[in-house]
Amino acid sequence: MNNMIVLLAATVCVSSAPAFAAEPIAACPSDRGMVSMDDVQAAYAQRSVEIVTLAGKADEVALSRLVSPQAAFSLWRGDNGWGPRGGRNGREDLVGIPAVRAFALQLAATRFEFAVVSPSMIAVNPCDERSVTVTFADERRNRAFVVQFDYRAGQLVKADGSEVALTRGTIEVAR
Repeated sequence: MNNMIVLLAATVCVSSAPAFAAEPIAACPSDRGMVSMDDVQAAYAQRSVEIVTLAGKADEVALSRLVSPQAAFSLWRGDNGWGPRGGRNGREDLVGIPAVRAFALQLAATRFEFAVVSPSMIAVNPCDERSVTVTFADERRNRAFVVQFDYRAGQLVKADGSEVALTRGTIEVAR
Protein backbone atom coordinates (compact mmCIF):
# COMPACT_ATOMS: atom_id res chain seq x y z
CA MET A 1 0.00 0.00 0.00
CA ASN A 2 2.80 2.42 0.87
CA ASN A 3 4.46 1.75 -2.48
CA MET A 4 1.24 2.68 -4.27
CA ILE A 5 1.00 5.93 -2.33
CA VAL A 6 4.63 6.79 -3.10
CA LEU A 7 4.10 6.04 -6.81
CA LEU A 8 0.98 8.20 -6.91
CA ALA A 9 2.70 11.04 -5.06
CA ALA A 10 5.67 10.86 -7.42
CA THR A 11 3.35 11.01 -10.43
CA VAL A 12 1.52 14.05 -9.07
CA CYS A 13 4.66 15.90 -8.01
CA VAL A 14 6.62 15.66 -11.26
CA SER A 15 7.00 19.30 -12.24
CA SER A 16 8.68 18.85 -15.62
CA ALA A 17 5.44 17.68 -17.25
CA PRO A 18 1.76 17.64 -16.38
CA ALA A 19 0.98 14.81 -13.99
CA PHE A 20 -1.14 12.78 -16.42
CA ALA A 21 -0.01 14.01 -19.86
CA ALA A 22 2.21 11.03 -20.70
CA GLU A 23 -0.70 8.61 -20.82
CA PRO A 24 -2.45 7.93 -24.15
CA ILE A 25 -5.90 8.21 -22.60
CA ALA A 26 -7.13 9.50 -19.27
CA ALA A 27 -6.36 6.91 -16.67
CA CYS A 28 -7.27 6.71 -13.07
CA PRO A 29 -4.59 8.17 -10.80
CA SER A 30 -3.51 4.60 -9.98
CA ASP A 31 -4.31 1.30 -11.64
CA ARG A 32 -2.95 -0.72 -8.74
CA GLY A 33 -6.19 -1.30 -6.82
CA MET A 34 -7.20 0.44 -3.64
CA VAL A 35 -5.39 3.71 -2.83
CA SER A 36 -5.58 6.25 -0.03
CA MET A 37 -8.60 8.51 -0.46
CA ASP A 38 -6.42 11.54 0.36
CA ASP A 39 -4.10 10.73 -2.55
CA VAL A 40 -6.98 10.10 -4.96
CA GLN A 41 -8.70 13.38 -4.02
CA ALA A 42 -5.44 15.34 -4.37
CA ALA A 43 -4.69 13.74 -7.75
CA TYR A 44 -8.15 14.53 -9.15
CA ALA A 45 -8.05 18.10 -7.81
CA GLN A 46 -4.68 18.60 -9.49
CA ARG A 47 -6.08 17.02 -12.68
CA SER A 48 -8.93 19.56 -12.59
CA VAL A 49 -6.43 22.42 -12.41
CA GLU A 50 -4.46 20.86 -15.24
CA ILE A 51 -7.60 20.63 -17.40
CA VAL A 52 -8.44 24.31 -16.87
CA THR A 53 -4.83 25.25 -17.63
CA LEU A 54 -4.72 23.13 -20.80
CA ALA A 55 -8.07 24.56 -21.91
CA GLY A 56 -6.70 28.10 -21.52
CA LYS A 57 -3.75 27.10 -23.70
CA ALA A 58 -6.05 25.38 -26.25
CA ASP A 59 -4.10 22.11 -25.96
CA GLU A 60 -6.75 19.91 -27.55
CA VAL A 61 -4.51 16.84 -27.83
CA ALA A 62 -3.87 16.71 -24.07
CA LEU A 63 -7.48 17.63 -23.30
CA SER A 64 -8.79 14.75 -25.43
CA ARG A 65 -7.15 12.33 -22.97
CA LEU A 66 -8.64 14.00 -19.89
CA VAL A 67 -12.10 15.24 -20.91
CA SER A 68 -15.01 13.08 -22.06
CA PRO A 69 -16.39 14.09 -25.48
CA GLN A 70 -19.78 14.49 -23.75
CA ALA A 71 -18.54 16.47 -20.71
CA ALA A 72 -20.95 19.22 -19.64
CA PHE A 73 -20.03 22.53 -18.01
CA SER A 74 -22.00 25.20 -16.18
CA LEU A 75 -21.44 28.19 -13.93
CA TRP A 76 -23.95 29.91 -11.69
CA ARG A 77 -24.27 33.47 -10.42
CA GLY A 78 -27.10 33.23 -7.93
CA ASP A 79 -29.99 31.70 -9.87
CA ASN A 80 -28.58 32.76 -13.26
CA GLY A 81 -26.81 29.92 -15.06
CA TRP A 82 -24.24 30.00 -17.82
CA GLY A 83 -23.34 27.13 -20.12
CA PRO A 84 -20.97 27.17 -23.09
CA ARG A 85 -22.78 27.81 -26.36
CA GLY A 86 -21.66 27.76 -29.97
CA GLY A 87 -22.10 25.63 -33.03
CA ARG A 88 -23.38 26.81 -36.38
CA ASN A 89 -26.08 29.11 -35.05
CA GLY A 90 -24.24 30.06 -31.85
CA ARG A 91 -27.05 28.70 -29.67
CA GLU A 92 -26.17 25.04 -29.42
CA ASP A 93 -25.00 23.68 -26.08
CA LEU A 94 -21.34 22.77 -26.35
CA VAL A 95 -19.87 19.66 -24.75
CA GLY A 96 -16.40 18.14 -24.55
CA ILE A 97 -13.32 20.05 -25.61
CA PRO A 98 -15.05 23.11 -27.15
CA ALA A 99 -17.06 23.44 -23.93
CA VAL A 100 -14.09 23.16 -21.57
CA ARG A 101 -12.24 25.84 -23.57
CA ALA A 102 -15.20 28.23 -23.21
CA PHE A 103 -15.49 27.25 -19.54
CA ALA A 104 -11.84 28.15 -18.86
CA LEU A 105 -12.31 31.54 -20.54
CA GLN A 106 -15.40 32.22 -18.42
CA LEU A 107 -13.53 31.33 -15.22
CA ALA A 108 -10.74 33.80 -16.09
CA ALA A 109 -8.78 32.35 -13.19
CA THR A 110 -5.42 33.64 -12.05
CA ARG A 111 -5.21 31.40 -8.96
CA PHE A 112 -6.64 28.18 -7.61
CA GLU A 113 -6.91 26.37 -4.32
CA PHE A 114 -8.31 23.12 -3.06
CA ALA A 115 -8.48 21.34 0.24
CA VAL A 116 -8.30 17.60 0.69
CA VAL A 117 -10.40 16.29 3.54
CA SER A 118 -8.40 13.73 5.43
CA PRO A 119 -10.68 10.83 6.40
CA SER A 120 -7.66 8.90 7.77
CA MET A 121 -6.39 5.79 6.02
CA ILE A 122 -9.51 4.93 4.05
CA ALA A 123 -8.64 3.20 0.78
CA VAL A 124 -10.77 3.62 -2.34
CA ASN A 125 -10.75 2.48 -5.94
CA PRO A 126 -9.49 5.52 -7.90
CA CYS A 127 -11.35 4.35 -11.02
CA ASP A 128 -14.77 4.63 -9.38
CA GLU A 129 -16.81 7.78 -9.90
CA ARG A 130 -15.13 10.64 -8.01
CA SER A 131 -15.92 14.29 -7.35
CA VAL A 132 -13.57 17.03 -6.20
CA THR A 133 -14.03 20.73 -5.52
CA VAL A 134 -11.56 23.41 -6.61
CA THR A 135 -11.82 27.17 -6.16
CA PHE A 136 -10.63 29.29 -9.09
CA ALA A 137 -10.08 32.98 -8.36
CA ASP A 138 -9.71 36.05 -10.52
CA GLU A 139 -7.97 38.33 -8.04
CA ARG A 140 -8.14 41.35 -10.33
CA ARG A 141 -11.92 41.40 -9.99
CA ASN A 142 -12.10 39.95 -6.47
CA ARG A 143 -14.31 37.06 -7.52
CA ALA A 144 -14.04 33.31 -7.58
CA PHE A 145 -15.86 30.21 -8.71
CA VAL A 146 -16.17 27.13 -6.53
CA VAL A 147 -16.33 24.27 -9.03
CA GLN A 148 -17.23 20.62 -8.51
CA PHE A 149 -15.55 18.33 -11.04
CA ASP A 150 -17.04 14.87 -11.60
CA TYR A 151 -14.91 12.04 -12.99
CA ARG A 152 -15.75 8.61 -14.32
CA ALA A 153 -12.91 6.13 -14.97
CA GLY A 154 -10.41 8.98 -14.91
CA GLN A 155 -12.12 11.28 -17.42
CA LEU A 156 -13.90 14.52 -16.59
CA VAL A 157 -17.62 14.15 -17.31
CA LYS A 158 -19.05 17.28 -15.66
CA ALA A 159 -18.02 20.56 -14.04
CA ASP A 160 -20.53 22.72 -12.20
CA GLY A 161 -19.51 25.91 -10.39
CA SER A 162 -20.94 28.86 -8.48
CA GLU A 163 -19.58 32.37 -8.29
CA VAL A 164 -18.64 33.57 -4.82
CA ALA A 165 -17.33 36.83 -3.38
CA LEU A 166 -13.73 36.24 -2.41
CA THR A 167 -12.44 37.70 0.84
CA ARG A 168 -9.01 36.97 2.23
CA GLY A 169 -7.43 38.19 5.40
CA THR A 170 -5.17 37.37 8.27
CA ILE A 171 -5.78 36.70 11.93
CA GLU A 172 -3.47 38.17 14.52
CA VAL A 173 -2.33 35.66 17.05
CA ALA A 174 -0.85 36.59 20.40
CA ARG A 175 2.58 35.01 20.80
